[in-house]
Amino acid sequence: MEVVFLSPGKKLVMVGGLGPLQATATTGAMTFQLSPVEGGTKLEVTYAVGGYLSTGLNNLAAPVDSVLGAQFARLKNYVETGKAVSAPAQSSPRP
Repeated sequence: MEVVFLSPGKKLVMVGGLGPLQATATTGAMTFQLSPVEGGTKLEVTYAVGGYLSTGLNNLAAPVDSVLGAQFARLKNYVETGKAVSAPAQSSPRP
């Protein structure tokens, strides 16, 4: 992806395709918006994609959203705990 706008500490906009969108007739704009909130910073991310795909773009929306959601959940966990993935729940020993 290519950075097309940057306002340090406030906003970042990148354009391009991610994953399966790279090989399609589409274009996308991913925006990261930062805003102060009590005790930290709020991050809002949007990824707007348009263009043509013979099977329809709606077929890719859910998988792309799922992958991005998982990646940003890992980022959130890393920022909050220093670890990208939370440790698995410990099970109690069996008697």
